[in-house]
Amino acid sequence: MGSDRTMSGTGSDAPNDGIRQRLYEIMSADELSPASKQAEALDLGCEYLGVQNGHIERVDEAADTHEVVASVGGPAALFPVGETLDRATTYCRYTMNDDSPVATVDAAEDGWAEDPAYEEHGLACYLGAPIFVRGEPYGTVCFVDETARGDSFEAGEKAFVELLARLLGRELAATSYETELTDAHRRRSALVGAASNAILLVDTDTAEITDFNDAAATLTGYDDADLEGMTVFELHPAPGRDQYRRLLENLAATGETTSTLPDGSQLELRTADGGRIPIEMSAGAVALSDGRYLQAIIRDISERQERERELDRKRELFAYSQRLASVGGWEYDCRTDELYWTDEVRRIHGLGEEYAPTAEDALSFYHPEDRPRVETAVDRATEEGEPFDLELRIVTADDDVRWVRVQGRPAREDGDTVRLRGTFQDITERKERERTLRLRTRAMDEAGVGISIADASEPNTPLVYVNDAFTDITGYDREAALGANCRFLQGPETKETAVDVIRMAIEHEETRTTELLNHRADGTPFWNELTVTPVTDSTGETSHFIGIQRDVTSRKRRERLIGVLNRVLRHNLRNDMGVVAGLGETIATAADGEIADHAEVVAETARDLVDVSEKAKTAETALRDERAPRSFDIVEAVEDTVAELREAHPEATIRCELPDEQQAVATDRLEMVLVELVENAIDAGGSRVTVAVVPPDDDERRVTIEVRDDGPGLPTMEARVLRQASESPVDHASSFGLWMVNWLVTGMGGEVDVAAEDGTTVTVALQQERRDDTPRGGAVTEAALGDDPNSWDW
Repeated sequence: MGSDRTMSGTGSDAPNDGIRQRLYEIMSADELSPASKQAEALDLGCEYLGVQNGHIERVDEAADTHEVVASVGGPAALFPVGETLDRATTYCRYTMNDDSPVATVDAAEDGWAEDPAYEEHGLACYLGAPIFVRGEPYGTVCFVDETARGDSFEAGEKAFVELLARLLGRELAATSYETELTDAHRRRSALVGAASNAILLVDTDTAEITDFNDAAATLTGYDDADLEGMTVFELHPAPGRDQYRRLLENLAATGETTSTLPDGSQLELRTADGGRIPIEMSAGAVALSDGRYLQAIIRDISERQERERELDRKRELFAYSQRLASVGGWEYDCRTDELYWTDEVRRIHGLGEEYAPTAEDALSFYHPEDRPRVETAVDRATEEGEPFDLELRIVTADDDVRWVRVQGRPAREDGDTVRLRGTFQDITERKERERTLRLRTRAMDEAGVGISIADASEPNTPLVYVNDAFTDITGYDREAALGANCRFLQGPETKETAVDVIRMAIEHEETRTTELLNHRADGTPFWNELTVTPVTDSTGETSHFIGIQRDVTSRKRRERLIGVLNRVLRHNLRNDMGVVAGLGETIATAADGEIADHAEVVAETARDLVDVSEKAKTAETALRDERAPRSFDIVEAVEDTVAELREAHPEATIRCELPDEQQAVATDRLEMVLVELVENAIDAGGSRVTVAVVPPDDDERRVTIEVRDDGPGLPTMEARVLRQASESPVDHASSFGLWMVNWLVTGMGGEVDVAAEDGTTVTVALQQERRDDTPRGGAVTEAALGDDPNSWDW
């Protein structure tokens, strides 16, 4: 064809300075949106080239189509925004294939009369250039007219279109990058929202709490509505608030982490119920657009202090500092070759305030691999007035490699660049966060549990992400799962009650866990332990739900098998041993001498086995319906239990040593523990039993219940069972009962100890206040499992 696809021609080799400067001003205007920049740049091109229409086409190579994403000029039917073009009917296909501008001023005369593009659109005049985004082809910018042009496009006009294409590519790359960074920030915000540490944002002028995460509300015990608007000092005990004020000012200035006040006393948080929690806090000043704030990270260190006391109060204080991103300014005088840096730029370079840089010095700090890029950018800014925005590495005076963002804009007078001005920002931490976000994304992809993300904004809450483990567990590939609601895993045997748990989690936007019967892609059923957690966006609205799936089929099968075997064995044992006991008693009554003695042993052994069976039944009932520990007045519970024991055992003296009231963390099974310990003492020969509640002293936060008797002392084997729950096998009722005591107490987050001197004293230590690590319903501690693996079958 006769079209001109080269940059040769008459006239100047570049657009005139006025047009070029206007184009740079449009594309660098911060107040314009990307769409506005495109529209104004296209208007400028139509005006400069004298054509009807200017538009931008985006290429879809897979579909072999071009989409019009921006268009100016007329007529209205000529390339409206949103129109999809068959690639074979566009001149732009030549531009994309050649990776260079294509021009024709009279298509028919140039031999294009039979070209599908000419036949479809009737365009006589065309000038287009390819657009590349991050080195990849994006599309074209085109200027067209239905009327032929009298003269050829000059080299300067072609250079204008080529420059516009390059600037559009940079703008599109920047927009794409910001979108990716926003998405990455939202993912990170989801993780921060689920963080266990409390995070507060405090107005430095009013000390009011303006923002906080869920962990902060959980730690303080305040509702969101109450916490927002409180001053930070209301979260600390009234005495010594001046010290808290001094501490916060110091932390804002230093960014340090501390668990002590300036006078060395413990830093504490006052909760909504009036309690006090020892905390560790770090803080840093944050300058936002609407003012200065203090960001504080607060950790509950109750558990750590407990460990420190157990390790002879040896503690190690961890500190860290968070450095906020800083921005400096620079200016280069092109006429005098003088360079000026602000103090912040010097600091980023690791230099003192007295350092006076030259242009040559400044370039020498850039990493050798990045230096050519900044040199080229400065040359273009100086010669062509083209602004630049680069992210590069520097090597500081301390040989520290850091990432910086360098922006430069030319100031021109009479068509010449007289100075360059710009900013210099240390973005090392941002680069590290980006690397970390990529790592976390990879961790999700490769996690050993199934992870799915559903879009909460869509009516059907479709899945938008599943990891490899999800596809392995369910047998569904990503194509089948994405876009579908996760209910496709359900089947006719899936219980509605389990589904209701997930439904309520979504409806109330809260984290919940349940076990439900799901089905794999091949129809195979499996038990799925599913946890659903909401994720909020920057406005606080729930945007997604994260699902964690674990295949617990093997565990459920073992639980059912053990349950069946347990019921069968206990039923047969109780019935058959009842018969044996009855026969033994009959023989003992009818016989004399050694035979009667043997028969009595048989009857007593049978009764003991029946007792073991009953104890096992009691334990199974208790353990099947485990309750979450809670704080209540245990004195009342002890009084009621002792009253019932006195009535059941009039032969023994049962005393109480009780305070008026004592709060402790336990469950309703505390009554079962007391009954077992007291009856065991009486059965062992104790005639006087004392039940005492001992309040905690100043150093300890444990409430103890002591059961003391005057009997012969607990045998060593049974003492071991009580302390460790590790007897194997548990071969008689008393040992089994003591094993159950250990299990129930440790399930409350407590401990059991025994002293067998001058009788027996069993001590049950309970927590005075609820801790985060207190076992919840269904939890089993290591102590309850015991040291002997053979005992775990129980």
